[in-house]
Amino acid sequence: MKTRNKFLALRALLTGATLALAGFACSPTRVAGGGSDTEVSGKIVTVDGKGNPGAWVSLVARTHNPAFDSQTSRNMLAVTEADGRYRFTGIAPGSYNVQAVNNAQDRALLRTGITVNETPVIIPPDSLRATAAIVIPLSDSMENSSGYVYIQGTTLCKQIAAGADAVELVSVPQCTLPELKFQRSALDSAVVLAANLPVNSPDTIVLDPFASWSHSAKITINTSATGAATSLPLTHFPVAARLNASNFNFSQALPGGRDIRFSKANGRPCAFEIVEWDSVLDQAVVWISIDTVYGNNASQFVRMHWGNAAALPASNPNAVFDTASGFAAVWHLEEEKAGIGNPGLYKDATPNAADGDDYISSTSRAGVVANGHGFGGTDKVSTNSGVTEMAAGDVTIAAWVNLSAPGGVLLAKGKENIVQNTGEKQLYFSDGTPAGGTGLRPSFFGKGNGYAFADKDVPLDNQWHFLVFRWQYESGTAGTASFFLDGAQTGITSTYTAGAKDNVDDKVTIGYNGIQYLTGSLDEVHVSKTARSSDWLLLSYENQRSDQKVVIVTQEK
Repeated sequence: MKTRNKFLALRALLTGATLALAGFACSPTRVAGGGSDTEVSGKIVTVDGKGNPGAWVSLVARTHNPAFDSQTSRNMLAVTEADGRYRFTGIAPGSYNVQAVNNAQDRALLRTGITVNETPVIIPPDSLRATAAIVIPLSDSMENSSGYVYIQGTTLCKQIAAGADAVELVSVPQCTLPELKFQRSALDSAVVLAANLPVNSPDTIVLDPFASWSHSAKITINTSATGAATSLPLTHFPVAARLNASNFNFSQALPGGRDIRFSKANGRPCAFEIVEWDSVLDQAVVWISIDTVYGNNASQFVRMHWGNAAALPASNPNAVFDTASGFAAVWHLEEEKAGIGNPGLYKDATPNAADGDDYISSTSRAGVVANGHGFGGTDKVSTNSGVTEMAAGDVTIAAWVNLSAPGGVLLAKGKENIVQNTGEKQLYFSDGTPAGGTGLRPSFFGKGNGYAFADKDVPLDNQWHFLVFRWQYESGTAGTASFFLDGAQTGITSTYTAGAKDNVDDKVTIGYNGIQYLTGSLDEVHVSKTARSSDWLLLSYENQRSDQKVVIVTQEK
């Protein structure tokens, strides 16, 4: 009973009403049409061999989907007589399962693989047994929409509400269950969660979605004083995990890391994106979506799984950098291709698909998290979308920058080949304003209505620095502008007033504003349509920096 006790707390959070044969089905049983007088009969007995009357027995087609199939015949449900016998007549040829339950005894059975042809079928006597429960952790993709979890060929089914962390099937018979599936709607394809699952006791079974993965590692996220030193919980936070020869055996994984998976401590899968995988150099970088990263905590963890030859690729950048979590555009700037003019080369990881066209002649791929990209003073990335109003409402712009020369533009929204300062918005490095400026001062120009200047320069030291501009909208054109440099908030040397909304046909360009170009390198340009908290920005900096102490990978098996 240790397993059952371990998950009592989780079970208390889940809906677990007892499933009676007439009540636990998501819909009545569907069977093949008539045209046959074939009889199927059997007997339900007690443990001492006596008849067990009053049990409800159902003959269920092996292909029956209890979530979406409907009833077409009334002769598929019977009640055992005084001697425990039951009988079905007029059964069409096919493959069936027999399911029985006695609600008063809270016992059930399931017999599978019954073939019906032109001759009567007599099923050997069988006994009802105490039922079990199955807890199924839900992946992020299953969590985000409603659907059904069901056991095919039975009436066992449970509807899932969007946002559920796990689902529990109760009153499950002890036997080897046929396929356990998840399906959103009748028009969607079903996902097989488990097949031929043995249930040999009345305990609670927690489905392990990674039972077929032979290796695992614990990935600890340290937000205590020895790690990121953050204090508040952060939701749907993308954590960068770096793999290398000292913490991961690349020879155990499939090419490209296609068998890599991640899960929470309770077994629920996590969405992830592989941005770099090099088994020759023994290095990889994976972004993992963590539903909650707790502050001042050195023991929280997720697990990484690998070692499954049948696994298909599951990297999903849209689920990690979802617009529902505030992301408007995320460019890893990983890509490189010979020549320029390659359309859509620089991929946006969000569902907005604000991919950037390649106008970069530099071939440098220097980066921080993984690869970034060089900008040689005449280079730019022109996106296909405005992605955000850039300070018409809440916005956060974050990027790693390594300047090689003063001045230049990191990100601009507007029309190219315009006269500067005539209505566009841009995050740039000031070229003499305010007085005494060095061309290294982070600055934001906002559609002619105001400026915001940090009170610190980005050093010209051949080092990477994490730069953030944040605009917190208040009302009307009022709000608060903030800059952060390497995780710490800087001062502001001017009052900034947000401008009106940008024109809808304006585009976002990286490294250019129509007049100025950037000289240096960029990595991980993230735009969010929300004002990220100081803890969010600090954890981003501490996690992404090359000498990070936040994420620790320890192989378990």
